[in-house]
Amino acid sequence: MGNTAPEALSINASLASRNENEDPIDLAIIAGLKPDRSLKDYNIIHFQPFEPVDKRTEATVENINGDRFKITKGATQIILALSSNADRARSQYYRTRFCYLSLIIKLYHDRNKQ
Repeated sequence: MGNTAPEALSINASLASRNENEDPIDLAIIAGLKPDRSLKDYNIIHFQPFEPVDKRTEATVENINGDRFKITKGATQIILALSSNADRARSQYYRTRFCYLSLIIKLYHDRNKQ
């Protein structure tokens, strides 16, 4: 949604994915990461694996500048419920009728806040 570059989406989705989960969606996301792009500039502070009840995976991440953010990846209806622009996103989602895997990124203004 919006003007997010495909490479940025790929990196963020990869940060909220794990090879060891052997989940086909996670494996496809990680495989789609360009070979010259690495996740080494990011530190995963906390990782919450996918749970069927929540229908989402969350990762709290810190970049090399010390900025913290949370990436939530999951079912579109769950992500829409968390989104600040849900009406706009929902409109596009229902208009296209595609099946989406969605991401939401929350930036922390206070580095100590989780």
